[in-house]
Amino acid sequence: MRAFVELRRLTQLAATSYQTLQREIDEVKDYIEDILRDQNDINEEHGAQLEAISIALTELQAQKRKEKPIRPIGFNAPQYTDDNK
Repeated sequence: MRAFVELRRLTQLAATSYQTLQREIDEVKDYIEDILRDQNDINEEHGAQLEAISIALTELQAQKRKEKPIRPIGFNAPQYTDDNK
């Protein structure tokens, strides 16, 4: 009889432990999902910001090329024509 009582007590203890563990696992899963959801939001925001920066840099490069012609680097020998000889 004592063995059966002890066995019943252990099974009840295991059942409550299992329920406690299951609840804690669910809480951890929810916490991780919240973190990943926040991380995805941050990535989307950063992606939009990086896209805006890329567009702005492209526009600035286009403006700079229009404003000033690029001078070639290095020594440029004067061009002689038949009139200068």
